[in-house]
This record gives sequence, C-alpha cells and structure tokens, in this order.
Amino acid sequence: MKRLYEGVIVPKMLYAMDIWCVGLISKGRGKKGGGRGARGFTLQLARVQRMATLQITGGLRSSPSDMLDAHANILPIQQIIRKNCHRATLRMATLLSTHPLVKGIKSAYLYCEKRNFKGRKRQPSPLHKLMNEFQIDPTKMEKIAPIRHYPKWEPDMETHIAKDVELAAIEDTTASEDLRVYSNGSMINGGVGGAAVAMRGEMIIGSKRFYWGSEKDHTVHEVEIVGMILAVQILKEKGGGVGRSMALGIDNQAAIKATTAFSSQPGHYLMDIFHDDLRQLIQTDDSRKLVIRWTLCHKGIAGNKVADVHVKRAARGESSPASELPKSLLTKQRELLTLPQSKLAIQQCFNKYIKEEANTVIASSPRITQLRSVDPSAPSPKFTKVINTLPRHHSSLLFQL
Repeated sequence: MKRLYEGVIVPKMLYAMDIWCVGLISKGRGKKGGGRGARGFTLQLARVQRMATLQITGGLRSSPSDMLDAHANILPIQQIIRKNCHRATLRMATLLSTHPLVKGIKSAYLYCEKRNFKGRKRQPSPLHKLMNEFQIDPTKMEKIAPIRHYPKWEPDMETHIAKDVELAAIEDTTASEDLRVYSNGSMINGGVGGAAVAMRGEMIIGSKRFYWGSEKDHTVHEVEIVGMILAVQILKEKGGGVGRSMALGIDNQAAIKATTAFSSQPGHYLMDIFHDDLRQLIQTDDSRKLVIRWTLCHKGIAGNKVADVHVKRAARGESSPASELPKSLLTKQRELLTLPQSKLAIQQCFNKYIKEEANTVIASSPRITQLRSVDPSAPSPKFTKVINTLPRHHSSLLFQL
C-alpha cells in the first residue's frame, strides 16, 4: 500500500505541481499552523494522504494524522509538495540550451539572483517562485541530453563482472594483458576526487589524480568515471595505441555497467568524455577492445591498493600537475576544468534537508513525547520494518497499542 501510494497516487495527485502548487512551497517549515502552508488547499491533499496512511498502518479512524505519517514513514504532505517541486526545478535546470524553456528559466533565475532572492515581482510567474525558493543556478548545472548514441553504436570495451569476490580476485591475478591500469573514486572530509594507476606486476609505472570539489556538488559515481578518464590517458602515454592488449580494473559495478548504457543519466557527459578519449586511443579500424573488470578492494590486488592510496590523496585536494592530465579535463588555458554541479548530488542534499524539515514538523506534535518514550528513534522507518513480516491483523494491533 505504501508503494502504491508513493508510486501512483502522489504522482497523479501532484501532476504539474510546479505550475499550480508553487504558492505552497515557501510554507510548511514547522513554524506556524503545523507547517501546513495554505491550509484550505493543503488540507484537501492531506485528507487523501490520511486515507493512505490509515490503510498502511491499520490505525483507528480517530488516530492523529501526524502519528500516522510518522509510523508509515511518509513525509508530511507539505514536505512532499516541496520535494516534488524541487525535483521539477532541478529537472528544468538540466535542460539543454536548445530547449525552448531554457531562456525563460535563465531569465527568471537572474532576476531573482539580482535581488538576492528576496525581491518579488508584482505578478511573479511560477518560474520566479521556484527560483526564489530553491535558488538552483541553471548555468552551473550539468546538462542531460535526451539522446546520447545512435542506435548502432557499439562500445570499444568488454566488461567482466564476476559472480562473487573470490572469482573477481582470481580473474585479475590470472589476466594476461600487456597493460593494466586501475582506477578509483572517493569522498573524504567533504571532498571528492578520482585517481588511476598503471601497474607492471607489483611496480607502479604511472599514476594520475584529479580533485573535483565538494561532495555537495558531486557524487562518488562521477569521480569513479573521472578515474576511468585518467586511466585512458595513462594507457595513451604507456603505448596503448600500438597493438597491445589493455585492461582496466574498477571496484564499482555501477560505473562498469554505465559504460555500455544507452540511457541518459546524471553524469553521463563524463561517460561520453571517457568514450571519446577511448575512441582516440582505439581507432575505428582497430579490432582491439579495452577489457574492464570488477576488482574489489581489500582483496589482495596490488593495483587496487595503490589506486586506493592515490584516490585518498586526490579527495583531500591533491591533483596531478595540469600538464599530466588529459585535455578533456582541462580548459583551453591548460587549467583544471571546473566541472558542472551534479543533479544527483543536489537532489541528495535536498532530500536530506527535507527529512530534517519533516522531523521538525513532527517534533512540534504534542504527542511526540509519548511516541519517543516507546521508540526513541521516531520518526524513522523502524516501525515499517517491524510490521513488514507480520500479518495485517497483528500489525494493526501493534499500531493501535
């Protein structure tokens, strides 16, 4: 029932909310009126959510709505509205420059930024209200193209993901490629960075590091791809373009699977850079393929150990000299490229913030003291996990108790 409500009812109920719902997004932060914003309209939406949470928890008809939300692990309706409006704004900020809405989106943001997101138009559009509230700069966001590859595109690599950790270690130790590189990405103390190393047996023959910036703007998945770009540059420098077989070891399965993906996802522009650099290394008439293997860390693989050391240095802000980095990560002035903000990172930060906001709203309930005497972690997913294995009748009795 919870999945049905969040996956079907909420999207239907809040369809096109970034147009008709923008009058509610600046309200509901747990200050006045229980965080309900425009009470008349929001209460109608809250009535639907109450019907769903009653079915989820099996509560009595007289159960208070805030306790139903807390036990069902569902955000209050005002926070659901804000979360969905933020997602729509973020989606608009990642549109390509050819989209007809881009000009209006940039104009609305610049108008709000010029007035420090405080000045209001006499008759503001929904875009102005969204930009005033969420302050997402479309000029600094990554752009997500609807189409990445033509239908007959084939990648210049082969991917191997072993069924278990032991097989992954065996495949790496028994491999016989001429050139072997390892890449990694990491997040340390709020910073993110990627690194790659080339190995000949137990000896390091090449290494590169790239510090990307703050974890608020980027994700580990993206720096994993940056490490792969650095690995291709090492292969170029070590003679990977003269008919020698090559292998790349990565400890992140998601990054490996993304190399053959057709769909457009956050960070795909980095994967496109990786493919372009690899195409320069392996020409069209070259039948070779780059072998990409899953090589898990902390399993005695020397290359992964060395890559892990270098990636920690990169995440702490230590990049290789610009002259040693690939041109795709540099500006025309041969300086480190300032990469755009990640849609996924911005969304993760806001989701964390909206949960804290919801906790503030629920904490203002007069019943929260009694609830926390039973469950100190409330509001949390603990109750939904407990009732997940219970029959409906038992879970209903547990909630009523």
